[in-house]
Amino acid sequence: MLVFILASILAPFVTPQDPYDLEKLSLDHFLKPPIWMEGGEAPFLLGTDDQGRGILSTIIYGCRTSLIVGFGVVLIAGTFGVAMGLLAGYYGGWPDTVIMLEATLSFLGVGVPLTKPSLGMMIAIGKNYIYAGMWWMIVFPGAALVLLVVGINLFADWLREELNPKIERNA
Repeated sequence: MLVFILASILAPFVTPQDPYDLEKLSLDHFLKPPIWMEGGEAPFLLGTDDQGRGILSTIIYGCRTSLIVGFGVVLIAGTFGVAMGLLAGYYGGWPDTVIMLEATLSFLGVGVPLTKPSLGMMIAIGKNYIYAGMWWMIVFPGAALVLLVVGINLFADWLREELNPKIERNA
């Protein structure tokens, strides 16, 4: 997870291409395969997508967007949820009923604009090209997402074990 966070922070310095810079994108690089396959070329190590953006650069910038959105949602939802839980617990009665009723509803997120790459968006776009033999458009972003989720879960497990006073530790 630390690698993803560092790569996301250092994205402008470690990526060969800025997928946000529309002036430097070219449709001449449309759907290029990874560098080790016929037709692949530098600096597109993992190939390109349907907009001519390098998959590796887009993954790194997409991690940045996904991490910001993920941490932001957790922070906002956690703050709001704690506040609502405190109100429901303190007042009880009808405020508790109303708050718990709203808590059972799911809400729609604001979403990420199409011009900002995210791992989810890359996977959604890539699924349209998987049967055309352009597997790299979904495999690399999918693998990055899996590694990121596993990293977050491992970090959360470690944090739980470190902060839980009921867990016995052998010296």
